[in-house]
Amino acid sequence: MEINESFKMYCEGYSTNGPVWEHNLEYWRESQQWPEKVLFLKYDEMMAAPEEYTRKLADFIGCPFTAKENGENVVEEVVRLCSFEKLSGLKVNKNGSVRCGNTQSRSRISSGAEK
Repeated sequence: MEINESFKMYCEGYSTNGPVWEHNLEYWRESQQWPEKVLFLKYDEMMAAPEEYTRKLADFIGCPFTAKENGENVVEEVVRLCSFEKLSGLKVNKNGSVRCGNTQSRSRISSGAEK
């Protein structure tokens, strides 16, 4: 499936997981009922405080950063390695395809601007 077709479906409220908003709402409700089992992250909040949310995610999956790692700026390095600039430059994201609907890899990491 081409990225344009996927985007059109998403804008119409559909995804490979069913209706977009209902799907997201189900996860949000579960995160409210079972916060120790479902971590619901919001993009804007993560982008505003990436180190804080990286720590929160590590805690949630049971792999918290140690005091030594915090002192050595490991969290900041994880955030840097996961940045758009870093990921968009990787060869794997420029060539080939992925199994999810056979969408081209180069369509996955995008700034949102038309090329």
